[in-house]
Amino acid sequence: MKLSPLKKLVVGALALSFCLFAEVSHATRASITNQYDLSMGGIYAGALGATATYNAQRNYFIDAGVSMETSGDQNIATWGDILFRQGQLFSAMGYGVNWYWGGGVKFRTENNPNVEELYYVGPRGVAGLQTHLSSMPLEIFSELATTMYVTQATKSEFDFVLGARYYF
Repeated sequence: MKLSPLKKLVVGALALSFCLFAEVSHATRASITNQYDLSMGGIYAGALGATATYNAQRNYFIDAGVSMETSGDQNIATWGDILFRQGQLFSAMGYGVNWYWGGGVKFRTENNPNVEELYYVGPRGVAGLQTHLSSMPLEIFSELATTMYVTQATKSEFDFVLGARYYF
């Protein structure tokens, strides 16, 4: 797996950001779903990735994520969103399922051997469902997102993500 210098820089900067993000604050406050400020977790979105969330206010969260294809062209995607968590939508198996919506920006590389490497950037809209396990500060979530890239080519993309975040 060979990464270009730009990809190495992006991956390194994101890894450093996640590490610093985890050290920002250890204070807690009440929210709709939990009393913790920070979370980190893993996602599967057609590629494996990581996500981190900061609870800025009661129902206002800042979310960042990165994913990389483990086979094929090894494309990298990273995004940042502002999420507005809403109240309980329904209950399933004794757990309340909340919903959220928001928007942000997404950056994606496309490493195609037939074309030079492309870099896409565009606005992103997000909607999802999430629930917390009552026995531990663990969130399980799924989300749908659409992105309209505006650099190098006009292109749209639709993502479905499954993931889990541990709050601390």
